[in-house]
Amino acid sequence: MTHLPPKSGTSQGIVTARQPPSSETITSKDINSVHLPLQPGDSHLPYEELNLKQIKQSPVDLFKETPETNDALNTNNNPQLKKILFWNDGYSSKHFGFGFGREPFLRAGCRVNTCFTTGDRSRFPLKEIDALIQSTSPHTRYVFWMMESASYLYGNIGHFNNIFNWTFTYRLDSDFPNPYGRVYRRRQPLQEPEEERNYAANKTKLAAWFVSNCWTVGGREELVKLLRKWIKIDQYGQCGSLSCVRKNSSGCYSMLEKNYKFYFSFENSLCQDYATEKLFNILR
Repeated sequence: MTHLPPKSGTSQGIVTARQPPSSETITSKDINSVHLPLQPGDSHLPYEELNLKQIKQSPVDLFKETPETNDALNTNNNPQLKKILFWNDGYSSKHFGFGFGREPFLRAGCRVNTCFTTGDRSRFPLKEIDALIQSTSPHTRYVFWMMESASYLYGNIGHFNNIFNWTFTYRLDSDFPNPYGRVYRRRQPLQEPEEERNYAANKTKLAAWFVSNCWTVGGREELVKLLRKWIKIDQYGQCGSLSCVRKNSSGCYSMLEKNYKFYFSFENSLCQDYATEKLFNILR
């Protein structure tokens, strides 16, 4: 992404647009005849037709982000615009020397200009941000956060070697251990019941298993296949014939406690310290 300097006759930070054709819309024919070869201030528009009202004709301060600029672009109704967030300052400049909004891409003659920059972290939900630009300083510490098992990273994290300073994962040897759950010793032991309790009383079914991932690296499905040679196992979820609405998790657990003698909590991976809510929820 290159920011071309303003043409002569413009004030610093204020760039005027090159005069477009007189028609209200630009077509691919107009682009080829008017905008090639590209010059500073031109735009190689990617659409067959684009209303010229989207391009500001009056001088614009590219380095000043205002609500009016954001509202005029109406980016919430234009999902084709890629959202780029300037997370912090670059050399004390929030705009990183490029500018805010879509206008810098149009004025710089970027061949791909369907992008929108902002320095406002609250402008969009973070999950909608397509790219994040951040400058670093010697005191910055990068923390690697991951809650998936090492078997399901879907990529080579070796590319990130020597980038992160600390780890924040489910593993107990992380700099900041963050397991899915914990088991604590009670300060006061439970009182022994007056009569010995039969936990299988009135339960008519033997074993149940809730599962949505039908094939796993850990091979839990092979273990269940082997167990089925001797016992009956009711299978709920996408991989089975029975269902219990996930949104009603409390109702599902109540059904298990009432009807089943055993419940299978099998992880999808056999990795160090990897024990998820499948184990801890059923213990509550």
